[in-house]
Amino acid sequence: MSRSSGSSSSDEQGKLDQAALDDIRALPHVVAATPILSLQGGVEVKVGQVRADFAWPRGVEAKAPEQLGWKVEDGVGWPGAGADAGGQGIFDGGGGMRFGPGGPMQVSDSRDADPRNKPPEKLVGRTATLKLTKSDDEGKEIVRSERLRIVGVLESDNESTSAYISLKDADDYNRWFTGKARNTRDGFQEGLVKVDSREAVKEVQDAIKGMGLSTFSMQEILSSMNQVFVIMQAILGGVGAIALLVAAIGIANTMTMAIFERTKEIGIMKALGPPTTTCCASS
Repeated sequence: MSRSSGSSSSDEQGKLDQAALDDIRALPHVVAATPILSLQGGVEVKVGQVRADFAWPRGVEAKAPEQLGWKVEDGVGWPGAGADAGGQGIFDGGGGMRFGPGGPMQVSDSRDADPRNKPPEKLVGRTATLKLTKSDDEGKEIVRSERLRIVGVLESDNESTSAYISLKDADDYNRWFTGKARNTRDGFQEGLVKVDSREAVKEVQDAIKGMGLSTFSMQEILSSMNQVFVIMQAILGGVGAIALLVAAIGIANTMTMAIFERTKEIGIMKALGPPTTTCCASS
């Protein structure tokens, strides 16, 4: 399955609001679409004494991961996809977190031999602490701590290394960061769209661009790489053609000079004619 993401980039373009998402979901070949809400402030995620260096929490709709086909490597499934020891609404209602493939846990300083600073072998069921940081009008740092239960780790075939939380939690944290609630009329900065086949990616992208939204997909990266390879092949082919031409000129020059240097010898041989052989019979 292929994915295409669309996001609004200017006021002159369309907005990725709920109406736009509904229009995208109604497009042919679209399997699922969800908004993505990034946190608008400093965030540090720790599990115990270990910091998750590559876990950037992002808010998604509760049912979207299941619709997108994200599979859980460890822990509970998405709402409606399996039993949840803490209740199936733990992710939907907030207070839960799922890590990207394998749980992106890395020790901040690998030279530290303290066993307390080693990543836990099993993340599910543990508590992740989010340290939210912002500055007030006077530049003074304000810190807020939130504790979320880790309820799952995604399989490695999912390309994202983010940590996922509910839109409800992401909205709450951003309200604290900015001091105001998100205006739903402003829409979202980005979203994620899944289509049913790679062949349909361009068609869906064109339709989304027609709504005034910018899009990006892995197909575009592949196309750009193919163009680079075509250019490299053309350059190498040109170099090879030049080398072949130089070699051909060198061979022709060698043969021509060899002939010119032996013109007298060749003329004498032509004047004498081909060599004759005389044979006498014995008496």
